[in-house]
Amino acid sequence: MMKTDRNRTSLWVGFKVAFVVACITAPSRQVDADEARALHKKGVALFREERYQEAAETFQKAYELRPTWKLLYNIGQCEAAAKHYGLALESFEAYLVEGGDDVPVERQESVAAEIRRIKPLVGTLDVVADGVFSLSVDGRMRATTPLKGPLRVAAGTHEVALSRDGESVLKETVHIAGGITTTVRMDTAEPTPTVEPTPTAEPAPLKEEGPQPKPSPPSPAVSIEAKPEIQDTRSALRTGGWVAVGSGAAILAGGVITGALALGKNNELADACPDKDQCDAQHKGLADEADALAVATDILLPLGGAVAIGGAVLLIIHYRRGNQRNDQSASQLTVAPVAGPDLSGIAFSGRF
Repeated sequence: MMKTDRNRTSLWVGFKVAFVVACITAPSRQVDADEARALHKKGVALFREERYQEAAETFQKAYELRPTWKLLYNIGQCEAAAKHYGLALESFEAYLVEGGDDVPVERQESVAAEIRRIKPLVGTLDVVADGVFSLSVDGRMRATTPLKGPLRVAAGTHEVALSRDGESVLKETVHIAGGITTTVRMDTAEPTPTVEPTPTAEPAPLKEEGPQPKPSPPSPAVSIEAKPEIQDTRSALRTGGWVAVGSGAAILAGGVITGALALGKNNELADACPDKDQCDAQHKGLADEADALAVATDILLPLGGAVAIGGAVLLIIHYRRGNQRNDQSASQLTVAPVAGPDLSGIAFSGRF
């Protein structure tokens, strides 16, 4: 009986502790929720005023108070409008990952299209430093070295700064290219001090001691290298275009040859056997050859023309991408010839 009472007492004490904790934390959560809603409202107003970076920072504060995947979309929109494409890309990708199946299909498609648009406008920055430093890009804190991975940065010229304990260690202007990883290496090792031999002659008279200037710290050695992350596909489009044009021309030539042969067979058959139903076996074989050549001609001529046109389309895309590479994402096009007794031509799939 005493054991049962003790258990009941323990349960009652646990219930009271949980109730007290809930009473203490509930107001705090409510304050955070109210502040997050106020920040969200402020971020919307800043975005409408076209103060995009301030809006992004405001939405980020709201996200830190109440982490919800829906705010990542707002942050991505603001960063993209401010042309901070690296931060926008990170926010949009995190939005799709954290939202998962809860993101509406239409919103998934629009965000995916935006990612395809801005991805060619983003490069990556890798900073290699011997020690722990705070890394900022254009005055915005991004990470701490050593980095877990390269940072995504919009293509263009940026100021990269390293600091430690509030003191600037390195400021470097770096040019980032889309689809390229740029690596900044900093050597922070101090030179080994040299020891002068002790003189054997009579020492010079002592001078009055005074404050001595501090030796200047060695300037960090910085090297910048860039390497491509992805290969340019324009050369592939150009090569594929010329190959398709050449193949189409060859197929057309084959169709002309088979057409000429079919016409010759038909003329020969007309002279030897005006009535095809009463031709002997030799001339019936000639009629079959003429029909087969005619069918081949019907397939080869439209197929060759379609392949040649497909090659011309690839060449047009090649030159358009050369002129609009910074404004549009990479085109994806698949060209496949289609041939058959009742259908011949070329099939296109992809996006321009």
